[in-house]
Amino acid sequence: MWRWLAEIRRSAVFRISLINIVLLVLAFASAFTAAWLSTRNSVEQAARDRIIIETDALLAELNDEGVRGAAAAVAWRSRRQGSLHYLIDKPGQPPIGDLVSAPRQAGWHRLRMRHGLHAGIPVSNREDTHVVLLQVVIRDCRYGGEGTRIAVGEDLTATEAVREALFDAMLPIGGSALALGVLLIVAGSNRTLRRMNDIMRVVRAAETGDFTARIRAAKAPRDDVDSLGVAVNGMLDRIDVLMATVERVSAEIAHDLRTPLTQVRHAVQAARNAADDGRRTAALEAAEEGVARALRLFDEMLKLAEIDSGQMRADFVSVDLGVVLSRVIDAYRAEIEASGRSLGFECDQSCQVRGNADLLTQAIANLVENALKHSRDGAVIQVKASYSHPWIVIAVEDDGPGVDPADVARILRPFGRLDSARSTPGTGLGLAITKSVAALHGGRVRVVHRAPGLAVILELPCQPAMHLSGV
Repeated sequence: MWRWLAEIRRSAVFRISLINIVLLVLAFASAFTAAWLSTRNSVEQAARDRIIIETDALLAELNDEGVRGAAAAVAWRSRRQGSLHYLIDKPGQPPIGDLVSAPRQAGWHRLRMRHGLHAGIPVSNREDTHVVLLQVVIRDCRYGGEGTRIAVGEDLTATEAVREALFDAMLPIGGSALALGVLLIVAGSNRTLRRMNDIMRVVRAAETGDFTARIRAAKAPRDDVDSLGVAVNGMLDRIDVLMATVERVSAEIAHDLRTPLTQVRHAVQAARNAADDGRRTAALEAAEEGVARALRLFDEMLKLAEIDSGQMRADFVSVDLGVVLSRVIDAYRAEIEASGRSLGFECDQSCQVRGNADLLTQAIANLVENALKHSRDGAVIQVKASYSHPWIVIAVEDDGPGVDPADVARILRPFGRLDSARSTPGTGLGLAITKSVAALHGGRVRVVHRAPGLAVILELPCQPAMHLSGV
Protein backbone atom coordinates (compact mmCIF):
# COMPACT_ATOMS: atom_id res chain seq x y z
CA MET A 1 0.00 0.00 0.00
CA TRP A 2 2.69 2.46 1.02
CA ARG A 3 4.77 1.51 -2.00
CA TRP A 4 1.79 2.12 -4.27
CA LEU A 5 1.18 5.52 -2.68
CA ALA A 6 4.87 6.37 -3.10
CA GLU A 7 4.65 5.51 -6.79
CA ILE A 8 1.53 7.62 -7.13
CA ARG A 9 3.23 10.52 -5.36
CA ARG A 10 6.22 10.33 -7.74
CA SER A 11 3.94 10.34 -10.77
CA ALA A 12 4.20 13.49 -12.88
CA VAL A 13 0.46 13.35 -13.55
CA PHE A 14 -0.26 13.31 -9.81
CA ARG A 15 2.03 16.26 -9.17
CA ILE A 16 0.62 18.33 -12.01
CA SER A 17 -2.94 17.51 -10.98
CA LEU A 18 -2.17 18.33 -7.34
CA ILE A 19 -0.73 21.68 -8.36
CA ASN A 20 -3.92 22.35 -10.33
CA ILE A 21 -6.04 21.42 -7.30
CA VAL A 22 -4.01 23.74 -5.06
CA LEU A 23 -4.36 26.56 -7.58
CA LEU A 24 -8.09 25.88 -7.78
CA VAL A 25 -8.42 25.98 -3.99
CA LEU A 26 -6.46 29.24 -3.85
CA ALA A 27 -8.63 30.72 -6.57
CA PHE A 28 -11.76 29.57 -4.73
CA ALA A 29 -10.51 31.05 -1.45
CA SER A 30 -9.57 34.31 -3.15
CA ALA A 31 -12.94 34.57 -4.86
CA PHE A 32 -14.78 33.80 -1.62
CA THR A 33 -12.73 36.37 0.31
CA ALA A 34 -13.37 38.98 -2.34
CA ALA A 35 -17.10 38.18 -2.29
CA TRP A 36 -17.09 38.32 1.53
CA LEU A 37 -15.46 41.75 1.62
CA SER A 38 -17.53 43.05 -1.29
CA THR A 39 -20.87 42.06 0.25
CA ARG A 40 -19.81 43.46 3.61
CA ASN A 41 -18.91 46.81 2.08
CA SER A 42 -22.08 46.99 0.01
CA VAL A 43 -24.27 46.11 3.01
CA GLU A 44 -22.55 48.68 5.22
CA GLN A 45 -22.79 51.37 2.56
CA ALA A 46 -26.52 50.83 2.20
CA ALA A 47 -26.89 50.93 6.00
CA ARG A 48 -24.88 54.16 6.19
CA ASP A 49 -27.20 55.78 3.65
CA ARG A 50 -30.29 54.83 5.68
CA ILE A 51 -28.67 55.95 8.97
CA ILE A 52 -27.73 59.33 7.52
CA ILE A 53 -31.30 59.92 6.37
CA GLU A 54 -32.70 58.99 9.81
CA THR A 55 -30.14 61.11 11.63
CA ASP A 56 -30.91 64.16 9.51
CA ALA A 57 -34.65 63.63 10.13
CA LEU A 58 -34.16 63.45 13.92
CA LEU A 59 -32.01 66.57 13.91
CA ALA A 60 -34.69 68.41 11.96
CA GLU A 61 -37.41 67.37 14.42
CA LEU A 62 -35.19 68.22 17.40
CA ASN A 63 -34.61 71.70 16.00
CA ASP A 64 -38.26 72.25 15.08
CA GLU A 65 -40.16 70.60 17.94
CA GLY A 66 -37.59 70.18 20.66
CA VAL A 67 -36.78 67.17 22.74
CA ARG A 68 -40.44 66.25 23.28
CA GLY A 69 -41.15 66.12 19.55
CA ALA A 70 -37.96 64.17 18.90
CA ALA A 71 -38.90 61.72 21.66
CA ALA A 72 -42.30 61.17 20.06
CA ALA A 73 -40.64 60.60 16.71
CA VAL A 74 -38.23 58.09 18.26
CA ALA A 75 -41.07 56.28 20.01
CA TRP A 76 -43.02 56.07 16.76
CA ARG A 77 -40.01 54.79 14.82
CA SER A 78 -39.15 52.26 17.55
CA ARG A 79 -42.58 50.68 17.27
CA ARG A 80 -41.81 49.68 13.69
CA GLN A 81 -40.26 46.23 13.51
CA GLY A 82 -37.22 47.43 11.64
CA SER A 83 -33.51 47.13 12.18
CA LEU A 84 -32.85 50.80 13.02
CA HIS A 85 -32.29 51.85 16.63
CA TYR A 86 -32.14 55.28 18.23
CA LEU A 87 -30.80 57.18 21.21
CA ILE A 88 -31.31 60.83 22.22
CA ASP A 89 -29.29 61.72 25.28
CA LYS A 90 -29.77 65.27 26.61
CA PRO A 91 -27.79 66.19 29.70
CA GLY A 92 -29.98 66.17 32.80
CA GLN A 93 -32.74 64.11 31.18
CA PRO A 94 -33.31 60.37 30.87
CA PRO A 95 -32.09 58.85 27.56
CA ILE A 96 -34.72 58.39 24.90
CA GLY A 97 -34.68 55.40 22.51
CA ASP A 98 -34.04 51.69 22.46
CA LEU A 99 -30.23 51.84 22.49
CA VAL A 100 -28.79 51.13 25.92
CA SER A 101 -25.66 53.16 25.28
CA ALA A 102 -23.60 54.76 22.56
CA PRO A 103 -20.04 56.07 22.35
CA ARG A 104 -19.39 59.62 23.52
CA GLN A 105 -17.33 60.45 20.41
CA ALA A 106 -19.08 61.70 17.30
CA GLY A 107 -18.67 59.72 14.09
CA TRP A 108 -19.18 56.22 12.80
CA HIS A 109 -18.79 53.17 15.00
CA ARG A 110 -19.11 49.42 14.47
CA LEU A 111 -19.96 47.82 17.79
CA ARG A 112 -20.98 44.57 19.33
CA MET A 113 -23.57 45.44 21.94
CA ARG A 114 -26.66 44.21 23.82
CA HIS A 115 -30.06 45.63 23.01
CA GLY A 116 -32.10 47.13 25.78
CA LEU A 117 -35.84 47.73 25.26
CA HIS A 118 -37.62 47.96 21.95
CA ALA A 119 -40.91 49.86 22.30
CA GLY A 120 -40.91 49.07 26.03
CA ILE A 121 -40.73 45.31 25.47
CA PRO A 122 -37.60 43.24 26.09
CA VAL A 123 -36.08 42.06 22.84
CA SER A 124 -34.91 38.82 24.35
CA ASN A 125 -34.65 37.18 27.69
CA ARG A 126 -31.09 36.27 26.80
CA GLU A 127 -28.21 38.66 26.65
CA ASP A 128 -27.75 38.42 22.88
CA THR A 129 -24.84 40.26 21.33
CA HIS A 130 -25.62 42.15 18.12
CA VAL A 131 -23.44 43.83 15.51
CA VAL A 132 -24.52 47.44 15.16
CA LEU A 133 -23.33 50.11 12.73
CA LEU A 134 -23.77 53.39 14.58
CA GLN A 135 -23.53 57.11 13.81
CA VAL A 136 -23.18 59.51 16.73
CA VAL A 137 -23.93 63.24 16.29
CA ILE A 138 -23.39 65.81 19.06
CA ARG A 139 -25.85 68.73 18.84
CA ASP A 140 -24.25 71.79 20.36
CA CYS A 141 -26.04 73.52 23.19
CA ARG A 142 -26.96 77.15 22.47
CA TYR A 143 -26.06 78.40 25.93
CA GLY A 144 -22.91 76.36 26.37
CA GLY A 145 -22.47 73.17 28.28
CA GLU A 146 -22.67 69.63 27.11
CA GLY A 147 -24.62 69.16 23.86
CA THR A 148 -27.36 66.66 23.05
CA ARG A 149 -26.08 63.32 21.78
CA ILE A 150 -28.03 61.70 18.95
CA ALA A 151 -27.19 58.11 17.90
CA VAL A 152 -28.80 56.16 15.10
CA GLY A 153 -27.70 52.59 14.44
CA GLU A 154 -28.69 49.65 12.29
CA ASP A 155 -28.56 46.08 13.44
CA LEU A 156 -26.39 44.08 11.00
CA THR A 157 -26.77 40.83 12.87
CA ALA A 158 -29.09 39.25 10.28
CA THR A 159 -26.86 40.04 7.34
CA GLU A 160 -23.79 38.97 9.31
CA ALA A 161 -25.55 35.72 10.18
CA VAL A 162 -26.35 35.11 6.51
CA ARG A 163 -22.75 35.76 5.52
CA GLU A 164 -21.44 33.54 8.31
CA ALA A 165 -23.89 30.80 7.32
CA LEU A 166 -22.65 31.10 3.75
CA PHE A 167 -19.08 30.82 4.98
CA ASP A 168 -19.95 27.84 7.17
CA ALA A 169 -21.66 26.17 4.19
CA MET A 170 -18.76 26.84 1.82
CA LEU A 171 -16.20 25.26 4.11
CA PRO A 172 -17.63 21.71 3.92
CA ILE A 173 -18.39 22.17 0.23
CA GLY A 174 -14.83 23.28 -0.45
CA GLY A 175 -13.44 20.51 1.74
CA SER A 176 -15.58 17.91 -0.01
CA ALA A 177 -14.53 19.23 -3.42
CA LEU A 178 -10.89 19.09 -2.36
CA ALA A 179 -11.25 15.52 -1.09
CA LEU A 180 -13.09 14.47 -4.25
CA GLY A 181 -10.41 16.15 -6.37
CA VAL A 182 -7.67 14.27 -4.55
CA LEU A 183 -9.54 10.98 -5.04
CA LEU A 184 -9.96 11.69 -8.73
CA ILE A 185 -6.29 12.60 -8.98
CA VAL A 186 -5.27 9.35 -7.33
CA ALA A 187 -7.61 7.34 -9.58
CA GLY A 188 -6.43 9.09 -12.75
CA SER A 189 -2.79 8.89 -11.70
CA ASN A 190 -3.19 5.19 -10.93
CA ARG A 191 -4.54 4.52 -14.44
CA THR A 192 -1.79 6.59 -16.05
CA LEU A 193 0.82 4.94 -13.84
CA ARG A 194 -0.33 1.48 -14.93
CA ARG A 195 -0.04 2.44 -18.58
CA MET A 196 3.35 4.09 -18.06
CA ASN A 197 4.56 0.97 -16.23
CA ASP A 198 3.39 -1.07 -19.22
CA ILE A 199 5.33 1.22 -21.55
CA MET A 200 8.42 1.02 -19.34
CA ARG A 201 8.14 -2.77 -19.26
CA VAL A 202 8.19 -2.91 -23.06
CA VAL A 203 11.01 -0.36 -23.33
CA ARG A 204 13.15 -2.29 -20.83
CA ALA A 205 12.44 -5.49 -22.75
CA ALA A 206 13.61 -3.80 -25.96
CA GLU A 207 16.67 -2.56 -24.09
CA THR A 208 17.60 -6.17 -23.33
CA GLY A 209 17.09 -7.19 -26.97
CA ASP A 210 13.52 -8.48 -26.86
CA PHE A 211 11.71 -6.63 -29.67
CA THR A 212 8.64 -8.87 -29.59
CA ALA A 213 7.08 -7.24 -26.50
CA ARG A 214 4.23 -4.85 -27.22
CA ILE A 215 2.18 -2.37 -25.23
CA ARG A 216 -1.44 -3.30 -24.64
CA ALA A 217 -3.17 -0.91 -26.99
CA ALA A 218 -6.46 0.78 -26.18
CA LYS A 219 -9.34 0.41 -28.61
CA ALA A 220 -9.04 4.10 -29.41
CA PRO A 221 -6.32 6.46 -28.09
CA ARG A 222 -7.92 8.71 -25.49
CA ASP A 223 -4.96 10.81 -24.41
CA ASP A 224 -1.28 11.43 -25.03
CA VAL A 225 -0.22 8.33 -23.05
CA ASP A 226 -2.28 6.12 -25.37
CA SER A 227 -0.78 7.91 -28.36
CA LEU A 228 2.67 7.35 -26.89
CA GLY A 229 1.93 3.63 -26.56
CA VAL A 230 0.81 3.47 -30.19
CA ALA A 231 3.97 5.32 -31.28
CA VAL A 232 6.20 2.98 -29.25
CA ASN A 233 4.50 -0.07 -30.76
CA GLY A 234 4.97 1.42 -34.23
CA MET A 235 8.63 2.08 -33.50
CA LEU A 236 9.14 -1.48 -32.27
CA ASP A 237 7.37 -2.83 -35.35
CA ARG A 238 9.73 -0.81 -37.51
CA ILE A 239 12.77 -1.98 -35.55
CA ASP A 240 11.56 -5.57 -35.81
CA VAL A 241 11.25 -5.19 -39.59
CA LEU A 242 14.69 -3.58 -39.83
CA MET A 243 16.26 -6.30 -37.71
CA ALA A 244 14.65 -8.96 -39.89
CA THR A 245 15.87 -7.08 -42.96
CA VAL A 246 19.42 -6.92 -41.58
CA GLU A 247 19.36 -10.65 -40.87
CA ARG A 248 17.97 -11.41 -44.30
CA VAL A 249 20.37 -9.07 -46.10
CA SER A 250 23.28 -10.49 -44.13
CA ALA A 251 22.29 -13.98 -45.23
CA GLU A 252 21.86 -12.78 -48.83
CA ILE A 253 25.28 -11.08 -48.77
CA ALA A 254 26.89 -14.22 -47.41
CA HIS A 255 25.12 -16.29 -50.08
CA ASP A 256 26.06 -13.96 -52.95
CA LEU A 257 29.65 -13.55 -51.77
CA ARG A 258 30.14 -17.28 -51.45
CA THR A 259 30.20 -17.81 -55.24
CA PRO A 260 32.85 -15.19 -56.20
CA LEU A 261 35.00 -15.94 -53.16
CA THR A 262 34.80 -19.67 -53.87
CA GLN A 263 35.71 -18.88 -57.46
CA VAL A 264 38.71 -16.88 -56.27
CA ARG A 265 39.84 -19.67 -53.97
CA HIS A 266 39.58 -22.31 -56.67
CA ALA A 267 41.34 -20.07 -59.17
CA VAL A 268 44.21 -19.42 -56.76
CA GLN A 269 44.56 -23.13 -56.10
CA ALA A 270 44.52 -23.78 -59.83
CA ALA A 271 47.18 -21.14 -60.38
CA ARG A 272 49.30 -22.68 -57.64
CA ASN A 273 49.01 -26.16 -59.22
CA ALA A 274 49.25 -25.02 -62.86
CA ALA A 275 51.89 -26.87 -64.87
CA ASP A 276 52.49 -24.07 -67.40
CA ASP A 277 52.22 -20.30 -67.57
CA GLY A 278 49.14 -20.33 -69.80
CA ARG A 279 47.01 -22.22 -67.27
CA ARG A 280 48.41 -20.12 -64.43
CA THR A 281 47.50 -16.91 -66.25
CA ALA A 282 43.97 -18.14 -66.98
CA ALA A 283 43.48 -19.12 -63.32
CA LEU A 284 44.68 -15.72 -62.13
CA GLU A 285 42.33 -13.98 -64.54
CA ALA A 286 39.46 -16.03 -63.15
CA ALA A 287 40.50 -15.05 -59.64
CA GLU A 288 40.63 -11.41 -60.70
CA GLU A 289 37.13 -11.69 -62.15
CA GLY A 290 35.82 -13.12 -58.85
CA VAL A 291 37.43 -10.30 -56.88
CA ALA A 292 35.96 -7.74 -59.28
CA ARG A 293 32.50 -9.29 -58.83
CA ALA A 294 32.79 -9.08 -55.04
CA LEU A 295 33.96 -5.46 -55.28
CA ARG A 296 31.00 -4.61 -57.52
CA LEU A 297 28.72 -6.07 -54.90
CA PHE A 298 30.25 -3.95 -52.16
CA ASP A 299 30.19 -0.83 -54.37
CA GLU A 300 26.48 -1.24 -55.01
CA MET A 301 25.83 -1.86 -51.33
CA LEU A 302 27.63 1.38 -50.46
CA LYS A 303 25.71 3.21 -53.17
CA LEU A 304 22.40 1.89 -51.80
CA ALA A 305 23.34 2.95 -48.26
CA GLU A 306 24.34 6.41 -49.49
CA ILE A 307 21.02 6.84 -51.32
CA ASP A 308 18.98 5.65 -48.33
CA SER A 309 20.80 8.12 -46.04
CA GLY A 310 19.21 11.03 -47.95
CA GLN A 311 22.44 13.05 -47.96
CA MET A 312 22.46 13.24 -51.76
CA ARG A 313 19.28 15.32 -51.67
CA ALA A 314 21.47 18.37 -51.11
CA ASP A 315 22.84 18.01 -54.68
CA PHE A 316 19.42 18.23 -56.35
CA VAL A 317 19.09 20.47 -59.41
CA SER A 318 16.56 20.78 -62.20
CA VAL A 319 17.04 17.74 -64.45
CA ASP A 320 15.81 17.38 -68.05
CA LEU A 321 14.54 13.80 -68.20
CA GLY A 322 14.55 13.90 -71.99
CA VAL A 323 18.33 14.16 -71.92
CA VAL A 324 18.58 11.41 -69.30
CA LEU A 325 16.36 9.04 -71.31
CA SER A 326 18.25 9.74 -74.53
CA ARG A 327 21.54 8.98 -72.80
CA VAL A 328 20.32 5.65 -71.45
CA ILE A 329 18.70 4.58 -74.75
CA ASP A 330 21.85 5.41 -76.72
CA ALA A 331 24.00 3.47 -74.22
CA TYR A 332 21.98 0.26 -74.45
CA ARG A 333 20.67 0.33 -78.03
CA ALA A 334 23.68 -1.38 -79.59
CA GLU A 335 23.87 -4.11 -76.93
CA ILE A 336 20.14 -4.83 -77.11
CA GLU A 337 20.09 -5.02 -80.90
CA ALA A 338 23.24 -7.15 -80.95
CA SER A 339 21.51 -9.68 -78.68
CA GLY A 340 18.73 -10.13 -81.19
CA ARG A 341 16.25 -8.05 -79.23
CA SER A 342 14.64 -4.82 -80.36
CA LEU A 343 14.32 -1.54 -78.47
CA GLY A 344 11.40 0.86 -78.80
CA PHE A 345 11.07 4.27 -77.28
CA GLU A 346 7.99 6.48 -76.91
CA CYS A 347 7.86 9.88 -75.29
CA ASP A 348 4.74 12.03 -75.47
CA GLN A 349 5.39 14.96 -73.24
CA SER A 350 7.05 15.16 -69.91
CA CYS A 351 8.36 17.69 -67.49
CA GLN A 352 11.53 18.40 -65.67
CA VAL A 353 12.18 17.03 -62.23
CA ARG A 354 14.30 18.28 -59.41
CA GLY A 355 16.86 15.65 -58.55
CA ASN A 356 20.28 14.11 -59.13
CA ALA A 357 20.93 13.41 -62.83
CA ASP A 358 23.47 10.62 -62.16
CA LEU A 359 21.12 8.77 -59.80
CA LEU A 360 18.20 9.11 -62.21
CA THR A 361 20.37 7.84 -65.05
CA GLN A 362 21.40 4.82 -62.97
CA ALA A 363 17.79 4.12 -61.92
CA ILE A 364 16.51 4.07 -65.51
CA ALA A 365 19.57 2.13 -66.71
CA ASN A 366 18.86 -0.52 -64.05
CA LEU A 367 15.35 -0.98 -65.45
CA VAL A 368 16.61 -1.35 -69.03
CA GLU A 369 19.40 -3.71 -67.98
CA ASN A 370 16.98 -5.79 -65.95
CA ALA A 371 14.73 -6.16 -69.01
CA LEU A 372 17.75 -7.09 -71.13
CA LYS A 373 18.87 -9.80 -68.71
CA HIS A 374 15.54 -11.48 -68.14
CA SER A 375 13.84 -11.26 -71.54
CA ARG A 376 14.00 -13.98 -74.16
CA ASP A 377 15.93 -13.82 -77.43
CA GLY A 378 14.08 -11.77 -80.00
CA ALA A 379 12.06 -9.99 -77.32
CA VAL A 380 10.84 -6.42 -77.67
CA ILE A 381 11.90 -4.00 -74.93
CA GLN A 382 9.74 -0.92 -74.87
CA VAL A 383 10.61 2.29 -72.97
CA LYS A 384 7.70 4.71 -72.59
CA ALA A 385 7.73 8.15 -71.01
CA SER A 386 4.58 10.19 -70.46
CA TYR A 387 3.18 12.95 -68.28
CA SER A 388 0.27 12.17 -65.96
CA HIS A 389 -0.28 14.99 -63.52
CA PRO A 390 1.45 15.25 -61.11
CA TRP A 391 3.83 12.46 -62.20
CA ILE A 392 6.23 11.78 -64.99
CA VAL A 393 5.79 8.08 -65.72
CA ILE A 394 8.65 6.01 -67.15
CA ALA A 395 7.70 2.41 -68.00
CA VAL A 396 10.14 -0.26 -69.16
CA GLU A 397 8.25 -3.22 -70.59
CA ASP A 398 9.32 -6.55 -72.04
CA ASP A 399 7.54 -9.65 -73.29
CA GLY A 400 9.61 -12.08 -71.27
CA PRO A 401 8.46 -14.67 -68.73
CA GLY A 402 7.37 -12.04 -66.23
CA VAL A 403 7.17 -12.44 -62.47
CA ASP A 404 4.62 -14.13 -60.26
CA PRO A 405 2.58 -11.37 -58.51
CA ALA A 406 3.43 -12.98 -55.17
CA ASP A 407 7.15 -12.34 -55.87
CA VAL A 408 6.80 -8.64 -56.79
CA ALA A 409 7.64 -7.33 -53.30
CA ARG A 410 10.59 -9.73 -53.12
CA ILE A 411 12.35 -8.51 -56.27
CA LEU A 412 12.22 -4.90 -55.02
CA ARG A 413 14.12 -5.79 -51.85
CA PRO A 414 17.93 -5.73 -51.67
CA PHE A 415 19.34 -9.07 -52.91
CA GLY A 416 15.78 -10.06 -53.76
CA ARG A 417 16.73 -12.37 -56.61
CA LEU A 418 14.43 -15.17 -57.59
CA ASP A 419 15.85 -18.68 -57.85
CA SER A 420 15.46 -18.59 -61.63
CA ALA A 421 17.67 -15.50 -61.81
CA ARG A 422 20.55 -16.74 -59.67
CA SER A 423 22.33 -18.15 -62.71
CA THR A 424 22.41 -14.76 -64.45
CA PRO A 425 25.14 -12.23 -63.65
CA GLY A 426 24.23 -9.46 -61.23
CA THR A 427 24.12 -8.52 -57.59
CA GLY A 428 20.37 -8.41 -56.97
CA LEU A 429 20.55 -4.72 -56.04
CA GLY A 430 19.45 -3.09 -59.30
CA LEU A 431 15.74 -2.76 -58.62
CA ALA A 432 16.37 -2.00 -54.94
CA ILE A 433 18.62 0.91 -55.97
CA THR A 434 15.96 2.14 -58.42
CA LYS A 435 13.33 2.00 -55.67
CA SER A 436 15.59 3.94 -53.28
CA VAL A 437 16.32 6.56 -55.96
CA ALA A 438 12.59 6.97 -56.57
CA ALA A 439 11.93 7.36 -52.82
CA LEU A 440 14.76 9.89 -52.56
CA HIS A 441 13.05 11.98 -55.26
CA GLY A 442 9.60 11.64 -53.71
CA GLY A 443 8.52 9.03 -56.26
CA ARG A 444 7.75 5.34 -56.34
CA VAL A 445 8.30 2.13 -58.29
CA ARG A 446 5.50 -0.21 -59.35
CA VAL A 447 5.75 -3.64 -60.92
CA VAL A 448 2.90 -4.74 -63.21
CA HIS A 449 2.64 -8.33 -64.40
CA ARG A 450 1.61 -8.69 -68.02
CA ALA A 451 0.75 -11.68 -70.14
CA PRO A 452 3.36 -12.13 -71.34
CA GLY A 453 6.08 -9.98 -69.87
CA LEU A 454 6.62 -7.47 -67.13
CA ALA A 455 6.38 -3.69 -66.81
CA VAL A 456 8.43 -1.85 -64.21
CA ILE A 457 7.10 1.69 -63.80
CA LEU A 458 9.09 4.56 -62.30
CA GLU A 459 6.96 7.55 -61.23
CA LEU A 460 8.60 10.86 -60.32
CA PRO A 461 6.98 14.15 -59.27
CA CYS A 462 7.59 16.74 -61.98
CA GLN A 463 7.82 20.49 -62.20
CA PRO A 464 4.68 21.66 -64.03
CA ALA A 465 4.67 23.91 -67.09
CA MET A 466 8.15 22.77 -68.20
CA HIS A 467 7.24 20.23 -70.90
CA LEU A 468 9.70 18.31 -73.04
CA SER A 469 9.26 17.34 -76.61
CA GLY A 470 9.43 13.72 -77.73
CA VAL A 471 12.79 12.14 -78.46
